[in-house]
Amino acid sequence: MTAPPFSLIALADNLGSARLGRLVDSIIAQAAEASRGSADWELVVLRGQYVSSPSWADHPQVRVLPSAATGAAAWNEAIAAARGEYLIPVIPRGGLAPDALTALAAAVVAHPAAEVLYGWEVVGAGEVNGEVDRRPAWSPERLRCQPYLGGLVAYRRSLLEALGGPTDDHPGAQWYDLQLRAAERGAAFQDVPRVLFQRPAGHGDDGGEDRWEWEAGCAAVQAHLDRLGIPAVADLAPTPGIYRIERTAAIADPVSVIIPTRGSSGVVRGEERVFVERAVSSLLNAADDVPLEVVVVYDTATPAVVLENLRAACQDRAALRLIEFGEDFNFSRKCNLGAIAATGRWLLFLNDDVEIITPDFVRHLVAPLLEAGVGATGARLLFEDDTIQHGGVIYRQGDAGHACFGLPDHDPGPGGALLVNRECSGLTAACLAVSRQVFYEAGGFCELLPLNYNDVDLSLKIRATGRRLLWLTEAAAYHYESATREARVERFELDVLRDRWYSPKWDPYLPE
Repeated sequence: MTAPPFSLIALADNLGSARLGRLVDSIIAQAAEASRGSADWELVVLRGQYVSSPSWADHPQVRVLPSAATGAAAWNEAIAAARGEYLIPVIPRGGLAPDALTALAAAVVAHPAAEVLYGWEVVGAGEVNGEVDRRPAWSPERLRCQPYLGGLVAYRRSLLEALGGPTDDHPGAQWYDLQLRAAERGAAFQDVPRVLFQRPAGHGDDGGEDRWEWEAGCAAVQAHLDRLGIPAVADLAPTPGIYRIERTAAIADPVSVIIPTRGSSGVVRGEERVFVERAVSSLLNAADDVPLEVVVVYDTATPAVVLENLRAACQDRAALRLIEFGEDFNFSRKCNLGAIAATGRWLLFLNDDVEIITPDFVRHLVAPLLEAGVGATGARLLFEDDTIQHGGVIYRQGDAGHACFGLPDHDPGPGGALLVNRECSGLTAACLAVSRQVFYEAGGFCELLPLNYNDVDLSLKIRATGRRLLWLTEAAAYHYESATREARVERFELDVLRDRWYSPKWDPYLPE
């Protein structure tokens, strides 16, 4: 008999006979409809000694095997018995969507190199009345903070064999641990933008019965970081099912913070302030032991007293370079001149109307840049009223904009996007950290974009080098956007961007 492409594997002891029966009925019904009865799948069920033989055990595509094994040993026994090229572990919470196997089969044809396939979920009463949880494209940083692949994941057999299958190193998180190990191996993860799994509403919302799994997952993340040699501590986040990663790497090389300014003043929360002075003071207070060089690119019209105050603020705390700019306003050119004048290994571009509010802010942004494959990082930026200004760059109908714009700071965002570190399509230049090497390799900021989209262009150039962009939830600052200049978007800039780059209709990391 030809091996089927998909083997679903289940542990009857985990599911219970009634739930397993419903699941098998749904699989048989959808497979019969989709394949017209052809043998394109099989279900392998390991049955413990206390589980009676089910009525559907004689179905030609179902094999029920007696076993005394438990935990990872049981899963590996089921893997060894299965014949399919892709194996799908059946978990106890929820069930397959009506056309899940059909969608997976199409995805395998479209992406023949895929080793791990996952898709969207619907939470609640069906796809019409339930809430669709759209999963992002492959996002390794997000996986460390959230086991986002969901309840239906198909693994290529050869990958499972190479990894040695699930282990009992982290009971309760065996498959999450395996996903992390697959990521370390460089496995090909492929998202399937279709609903593959149906999950009942409310399950696990309070973290009660799932806390042991949550804690097991945290231990798996810590082991993953340790194997990769990433100096970091994984901990439980305030929200169940989410992990916080605190990177602890020492930043020995100087960080050059480049701040374009004209020394403008304004009123924030009833207080008159010079924006660049507040930006620099908040930066110095949030640098901890990271060596800083502050590079201020100032317009000729900047008041002399502002420059004197900056000298006083940086004295004995950071090196200060003042670069005069006498040309017509061009944000990109000012940033590029600042980068040329800077001497640090790391560059942090910061708007003068930013006020940092989290401690150890600079380390949060720079530490991930020490890791292979990370091109740039950005921060969680808030408006004065504590709503989100920047949650990464997102594409909607082909246009780039700020993700989660205007949501309250306490909002978790779609699928918990505001709770986790994650890959994103782009980062704002209002706060962007990058190594000098990557900045120059990407070509710096495009001076044909003097006002807008220069950061989108730089983000795309960095991504074109094969590197990832990370938005970091723990690095937070207020951004009093356009407080120091008139906010306007020029049509010619949009035309330049569109001439240079293809813009996806929908964002891969935050599909809507």
